[in-house]
Parts: sequence; C-alpha cells; structure tokens
Amino acid sequence: MIIKHTFAFNHRTRICFGPGICSETGKEVGSYGTRALIVTDRGVRNAGIVDKIQISLRQAGVEYAV
Repeated sequence: MIIKHTFAFNHRTRICFGPGICSETGKEVGSYGTRALIVTDRGVRNAGIVDKIQISLRQAGVEYAV
C-alpha cells in the first residue's frame, strides 16, 4: 500500500477511557477549573453515563450544565 497523502495531527486534549472512568471525571475537570459543559446525546444519557459523570462532578464541587 502506498500512502499518497500526508497529514499532521496535534492533540493537546487529555483523553481518559476505560472501566469506571466516569467516576474520575470530577477530579480531571477540577484540575482545569470549576465549571463544565456536558455535551451528550439521547443514547449516552439513556445508558446512564451522564448520571455517573454528574455525580462525579458534584462530588468534586464542579458546577455543570447539560
């Protein structure tokens, strides 16, 4: 296979993933500031993921909006 195009990828965002990581959200966000915006969709919300993130943010004292 010959690659005909080049690209550059610069990414300064920390990405965390894995089992139980939602409970670490408050700690991660808290290291950047005290407010957060949760952008989601119906499927993620229905899966209960947003609820876990909200609990973590609340416990860390981070204000949030969904």
